Amino acid sequence: VLLEALPQDLRVKVQSAAPVLVEVWEHDGTLQVHLVNYASQAQAVTVHFDRPVRAEVWSHDRLLPATIEGQELRLEVDVYSILVVA
Repeated sequence: VLLEALPQDLRVKVQSAAPVLVEVWEHDGTLQVHLVNYASQAQAVTVHFDRPVRAEVWSHDRLLPATIEGQELRLEVDVYSILVVA
């Protein structure tokens, strides 16, 4: 019911087995998607965009970001991850 109440023009949708907090914001043409994992262990999260994107993935366990591409981005989220789409 809650999902049906959300606007249909959202540019990002997230799928996961356990709850994930999702915050999306845009500034100067850069989209950031912040994912916070509420599960007791790392989990696979799929982020669906309305078009193919190239994103940097930042997290606490990486010194440098990973780069992933596609319309559906699948990543392992332990505590948190940030997707930066320019």
